[in-house]
Amino acid sequence: MGMMERVLRGTVDEIRPTVAWVLEQLPAEVDSSVIDLGLTEALTNAVAHGVNGLEGESRDHDYLGWLDRLKAAEGRDEGLRVALRVEEARLEVHLRWRGRALPETAPTPAAPAAVRGRGTTILNAVFQDVVADADGFGLRLATTLEA
Repeated sequence: MGMMERVLRGTVDEIRPTVAWVLEQLPAEVDSSVIDLGLTEALTNAVAHGVNGLEGESRDHDYLGWLDRLKAAEGRDEGLRVALRVEEARLEVHLRWRGRALPETAPTPAAPAAVRGRGTTILNAVFQDVVADADGFGLRLATTLEA
């Protein structure tokens, strides 16, 4: 299969259908539950922090308010591109957004008692390759697919 792409606004309502679209492209014998978790995490962060620029720190003090802001975030025209390739039992997903760049310093995995910050840990557990684009406006995820 060649490269497939979806262009989204970058809203919460687009996350589940986009994950479902990716999972539909996987071979039937692949256990997609872990991929589902990783893609949901990556897309949620791209929508929240990349496209809509929501500050993660605000969750520490007002988690329910932060969820309301995330649900109400409008995205932007062509705010998020999701490119997908499935070949030779390998999945590659490239997220590219307009909005706020990733921080220049790579986030570190959260401490066990932390309120937030487990995204890096989840992505590195699910995908063999997790690489930010040099300009901070994209993320490349890849892994070998296992049945």
